[in-house]
Amino acid sequence: MRKFWLHIALSCLCLTCLAGCGNSGYDRRLVAADSLLTLSADSARAVLRAIDADRLSRADRAYHALLSTQAAYKCFDSIPSTATIDRAVDYFSSGSDREKLTRSLLYKGAVLSELNRKTEAMEFYKQAEEAASPTDYANLGYINLRMASLYHESYAENEIDIDKYKKAYKYYKIIDDSVYQLKCLNNIGLIYRTCNIDSAYYYIYKAINLAKALNDKKCIFSNYLLLVGVYYTDSLYLEQKNVALNILNNGLNYVNPNNLYNYLSRAYAMIGKHDSARIFLNKVVVNNDVEKISYLITKRDIEKSCGNYQLAMAYDCAGDSLAKIIEDNSPRKQLSNIEQDFDDVTNHKKDSIINSIRTALVVLLIIMLIVTSGLTAIIIKNKKRLKNVISKLEEMRIQASEKEQQSFSIFIEQLGNFIEINSKYGTRLDKFYEKFMGVMNMQRKSRGISQIIRNYVDTRNIGIVRRLSLDFPKLTESDIDVICMLLCGLDTS
Repeated sequence: MRKFWLHIALSCLCLTCLAGCGNSGYDRRLVAADSLLTLSADSARAVLRAIDADRLSRADRAYHALLSTQAAYKCFDSIPSTATIDRAVDYFSSGSDREKLTRSLLYKGAVLSELNRKTEAMEFYKQAEEAASPTDYANLGYINLRMASLYHESYAENEIDIDKYKKAYKYYKIIDDSVYQLKCLNNIGLIYRTCNIDSAYYYIYKAINLAKALNDKKCIFSNYLLLVGVYYTDSLYLEQKNVALNILNNGLNYVNPNNLYNYLSRAYAMIGKHDSARIFLNKVVVNNDVEKISYLITKRDIEKSCGNYQLAMAYDCAGDSLAKIIEDNSPRKQLSNIEQDFDDVTNHKKDSIINSIRTALVVLLIIMLIVTSGLTAIIIKNKKRLKNVISKLEEMRIQASEKEQQSFSIFIEQLGNFIEINSKYGTRLDKFYEKFMGVMNMQRKSRGISQIIRNYVDTRNIGIVRRLSLDFPKLTESDIDVICMLLCGLDTS
């Protein structure tokens, strides 16, 4: 069988190389092994073992370390340390391959969990969740599935495990992964059977229907056994017995026989058939403390149904004491605290970023207000200057002759237009200057207002314009115009 899968692996590898698919910069053999992991972890492992990791680039060695850990984990191989997966975590933490960093952190958490370092495992699961892309539904689903399992295995009776399973189920629904949906439904039904009977029925029947659609007999009978447990909690002992007998006759190989024998023994005890109850109790083999608790509960039910209440209470107290010891020794509180602390740090980072953005916006707003105020002041100043010009020219117009007054009026009207232009193009000095000079050039060509100003100045300053032209022949007409306007008291602007 292994040779058959190895042939498939090598065929896929050859096809990948020939087609040139998956050109992501990594060794194509590694890409092929990665794609095989979901089909056959054994085949992927065989491909990886055929590769000399020492001859790979640093990036490929990290990728090889990740895939080797993932394949070993999926093949249930013993992983003695985190040394291999650490190479992947170290490399991908400083790179841009977000998906492989997520997987590296995830499988480091998985290895730590197998090494019974539960609290450290939770830290890496949380880091993986933070590193994952919001649309990386497969990895997000598996991260939450692993965290849920960690809580559940640690006897964390705080419904955090249910929330994690539901979150994982939501992600697997998005990518239509029925196999992992079924895993989530199985565990949700398992947890609800002791605390919420209605929800337990809902999720168990949902799991049974999905298992039937997938033709997964192990899951079908495992969920029937969960249903037996719900019937027991719901005091429906006949239904409990009938479904348990169906499993005994048709699916014993798919379930834990000790759990089945305990439920059959309790059902027979509760309907008054004590001999049958003791027959099935004698079939139970206690392998660990959890199974011992179930065994003590069954003995309690048998003695209670027989009227031996004192003995029943003794078994009940023994079971409670053992359950308390297991619960006290579990790291459930530490796991919850780690997750809460991690979330608090993450939220603090988010709050810091939000506060930084707010501060930047406030500073930007202040700068905008300062700039706006400055531009407004400039515009007001320019308007004031133009109004002063108009005021001066108005004084000149009053003192001018009747014929000159008409030219002054036209020019003053143009200056009024300049004020409007200044309001419109106050921040675009080039545009304002273009408009202003257009009007001034027209006046120069006609020599209308310029000549009037010259006459006005010449009359009041005893022929100064004529003397300027004679004494300083290098002065241009424009120079003399400017001198005349200055002599009229106009602003240099």
